Amino acid sequence: MKAETGRADYVIAVAALGLLGFGVIMVYSASHILAAERYGSGAHFFTRQVGFALAGLTAMFVLSRIDYHRLAALGPVIYGLAVAGL
Repeated sequence: MKAETGRADYVIAVAALGLLGFGVIMVYSASHILAAERYGSGAHFFTRQVGFALAGLTAMFVLSRIDYHRLAALGPVIYGLAVAGL
């Protein structure tokens, strides 16, 4: 049986987008007053979070188009960067 390629798992994509949206709304809800007092805009942290979310979605889309077998040689480097990022 040959594996299908190029197909997205829409259930996981919808779940991830739902969690992303929920998280962005929670950031806005939790930080609106503080952002208004400190930065003069209640949406300061919200806009930053949306920017990071868009960057993450872009990275997710780009990496989804790369065959993960080609990344196997970079495994130790990626692991090292992940550990260093902690």
